[in-house]
Amino acid sequence: MLIQTGTFTADGNRRILSLPFEPIAFFIKGNHAVQSAMHIEGQWCGRSVGIANQDSFNNGIRFHGSDVYLGTDTKVSASGVAFIWCAIGKDTSTDVEAVSWMGNGANGNVITLQSGLSAIAALIKRDSTLSGLIRATALDSVLLDATAKPTDPVTTLGVGSATLSSQTYANQYDSANGLGEGIDGLFFLTDGANVTNVSWTGNGSGGRTIAVTDAKFAIIYRSDATNGNQARICTLDATYPVGATAAVAGDPVLSSSAITLGTTFGNLNTITYRALVFGGSGGTPYSAPAVITSGKKAIYLPGRDVASVIDCGTSDDTLNISGAMTVEWFGIPYYSATASDTPYMQLIGRGAGPAATNNAYSWGTFLKHEDDFTLRWPGPQYMVLPLPRIDSDPPLANAAWRTGVLGKYAKAQHVISTFDGTSIWRLYVNGKLVKQRNIAISMTSQSGHRTGIGAWRNSGAWADPGRMAFISARVYSAALSLSDCVTRFEIAALGSAATDITSNLAELWDSASATGVTLPAQVNSANNGTISNGQIVQL
Repeated sequence: MLIQTGTFTADGNRRILSLPFEPIAFFIKGNHAVQSAMHIEGQWCGRSVGIANQDSFNNGIRFHGSDVYLGTDTKVSASGVAFIWCAIGKDTSTDVEAVSWMGNGANGNVITLQSGLSAIAALIKRDSTLSGLIRATALDSVLLDATAKPTDPVTTLGVGSATLSSQTYANQYDSANGLGEGIDGLFFLTDGANVTNVSWTGNGSGGRTIAVTDAKFAIIYRSDATNGNQARICTLDATYPVGATAAVAGDPVLSSSAITLGTTFGNLNTITYRALVFGGSGGTPYSAPAVITSGKKAIYLPGRDVASVIDCGTSDDTLNISGAMTVEWFGIPYYSATASDTPYMQLIGRGAGPAATNNAYSWGTFLKHEDDFTLRWPGPQYMVLPLPRIDSDPPLANAAWRTGVLGKYAKAQHVISTFDGTSIWRLYVNGKLVKQRNIAISMTSQSGHRTGIGAWRNSGAWADPGRMAFISARVYSAALSLSDCVTRFEIAALGSAATDITSNLAELWDSASATGVTLPAQVNSANNGTISNGQIVQL
């Protein structure tokens, strides 16, 4: 794990912080009566969120490579206010993992860690005014906004997983009101040596020290959090409450070798306190492998006001799939909205339309340019059809899965969605498990539906053509495992010579075999694609 901290006095304007690594998490707090904030890689619709009881907000924190962009919200910039911050990045060891999921409101919801490792602690925040929490191994969860502890929201930190209770803090689900879609966590793993759980019991004696090693950043919290006892975030520069409070005299002070306690927070007599302490030098910065597109053939679909699509017909022989399945798409999406801001860009899907009609769709993976103008979610976000209809509005039980994972225009992306046939849905982008949910919804395909790439079917016509360079797509009649999804990314996008995944392959289209206006299907010729208003190009 890589850790860097800093401080600055804001001027109310935007600011760029340049780091020696690509961050996966960022924490910031100003010395004023405004809440702290954080941003985690892959967080809901790219927004920022409060660590305590602050929901997501715009003009916050964004990552661009190794740069952190800070907006104009007062949680990250207020004229004349001193701020402290901490950035966390990945090195080549596996000691921290960002995980994002949708709640289901049920006891026993299991969240998968792609690393397969055990966590020593997790920091979890729901995109709402519900408090963030910390859960440490063998200890129950504690809320960070000074609210008394509930029944433990995280019942177990297991090997490669976390098990949730029905508590809303980590597992909210409200279908009617669209709540519980965006829950994010940082899991700190046993494989690393850069984060430590520390605990002590206060004795009221000022000047007492708690030994730490090579510390740079800490989150200190009371194990029985009660009103008026907000958690603290500490760097070597300052200590501030996580809530809407400025610095408090007598708070703990962090140095590289000790936490020095005062006589109030952190050291009240007989009260147990805990801290997550981050430090060390880390290793070599991790860089995600570069997707290879140079030299590949692609089919360019101009979209927007041009009725472009790859029409793959209505055969039911291999693509009328109900139950477990996997949908894979590889290509480069481009900004596609017309003057009317077309809402959906279908990467690949099978349906008849119209939208918001039951049994009008079988399956599909989309990018939606803007999801909610009232909430001002940015787009485009990936959307997956777990139900036979296109509809992005609540109730969630009758709508497409709004993942909150942003696609990137003009960047090559390899996207896989899987469904186990019962309840487990997963979304992978460029080999990384970026979103998961566990909701018992049946997937029922319909006969006679038409499969298309680049536009969705709406009552006998193609609608909302998307602008893209399509490279390849696959459909499997089974849910690929996590390792199989990684293998498919490595083969398709990195040029790996690994053994391909061919079991349960329902169909495969590859632009490398396209000629003229035909995109041959590799399993069943009845699924051959006809290219309309597109062209074969060399990337």
